Amino acid sequence: MPDGQLVRPGGCQPHYPDNVQPATTRGPDGQCVAIECHLRCLPADAAIATPTGDVPVHRLSVGDRVWTADARGVRVAARLIRIASIPYEGDHSIVEVTLAGGRVVRASASHPLVDGSLVGNLAIGARLDGAEITDVRIVPYRGATWDILPAGETGTYWSDGVRLGSTLRQAR
Repeated sequence: MPDGQLVRPGGCQPHYPDNVQPATTRGPDGQCVAIECHLRCLPADAAIATPTGDVPVHRLSVGDRVWTADARGVRVAARLIRIASIPYEGDHSIVEVTLAGGRVVRASASHPLVDGSLVGNLAIGARLDGAEITDVRIVPYRGATWDILPAGETGTYWSDGVRLGSTLRQAR
């Protein structure tokens, strides 16, 4: 419960809004302990679309040009105004989404899509970036997660060939 009281059966079951994924674990004393929800980003090798070709996100710097979209959804080049990386030494997982046509995008479950919904809420048969989703898997990941924010009207960018939102948008 939100006050740390034990809930039986079923373990930690805090009250969250429907659009927030629970992030608790059982502490050594049996109480629910909050896990910081900061893993909302991309794996280090996610390929970001730039005017000169795809670049792994961990190799980008503020000022580099990437593809973003204007308010009409037209692809335009813009400079990166913010990059964030969260070092994480433990094991965690990311969502791997396969689209008809072969594109595969990987991101943390809480990473936003262009419409503000979350990668972790995607399902087979739904559509993403103009294509049908053919597979959704949770895969293990170890290492830092990354995100970027391009200048411009939308703050969106293409990762692994799929247009995504940015977790850094609110920080503008």
